[in-house]
Amino acid sequence: MIESDRGVITDDVLDERYAETYAQANTRPTQAAMEGFGISCQAFLGGLVPEDREARVLDIGCGWGHFVLYLLEQGYANVRGIDVSPSQIDVAKDYLGDRVQLVGSSEEFLAAHPAEFDLVVMLDVFEHIPKTHAVNLLRVIRGSLAEGGTLLLKVPNMDYPLAVGNRYYDFTHELGYTRESLHQVLTDAGFSAVTVTGMRRSIDFRRDGLVRSGRRALRRVVQAAALLPFRFLSFAMEGRPHAVMTISLLGTGRKDECAREARCPSTP
Repeated sequence: MIESDRGVITDDVLDERYAETYAQANTRPTQAAMEGFGISCQAFLGGLVPEDREARVLDIGCGWGHFVLYLLEQGYANVRGIDVSPSQIDVAKDYLGDRVQLVGSSEEFLAAHPAEFDLVVMLDVFEHIPKTHAVNLLRVIRGSLAEGGTLLLKVPNMDYPLAVGNRYYDFTHELGYTRESLHQVLTDAGFSAVTVTGMRRSIDFRRDGLVRSGRRALRRVVQAAALLPFRFLSFAMEGRPHAVMTISLLGTGRKDECAREARCPSTP
């Protein structure tokens, strides 16, 4: 909460003013831009989305609805998106209609839908959640997942050499994460089979064509070479030769009551 000469500005008001400013400052997405985002989703996240096209999916902080649209175009039938920003939901509804919903509180929405979703996604959202609320939000998300359901997060990676810029370019960013801290918070929230990996675009010549794929492969080689000094420092100063240094992290956790409560029946 922030004090001003006009009184108290609550966090909700601050976030909404930012969302409105962001929506006004960025060009309204075209159909081509929305489809382009879908291609990026496939390159980065394709292996993390359930194969079952009937899976119940919720996108928290869906914004303009890029990821919801991508999943619908891939044949997923039960996809929903929620956001607290009226301006962004207004845009999303132009493309997605009732597939997206304005909510006053993500936590309240999730609490009202227990054990309902097979996959919950937060892409570039969790870093906006204060530390005091982060674990509680994850626990509420876990409660909204069906048994065996999965949470997928994308967050800024503070081990990335230029992480300071990525962390602070957005005024509403509250936290940044490393592989270790993201694993810790997911585990503390009760998730099982937690994984945290660097987010890297796959190279697919059939999908992207020879020229574009060749450029990406060359760029990956250049990036790997540029990171060598940072990897040496990480090893020399902290003993971490295998630190993840991609710009973003992907974290996943599964709801598995059997594993969490150590009450799985023994196998005969």
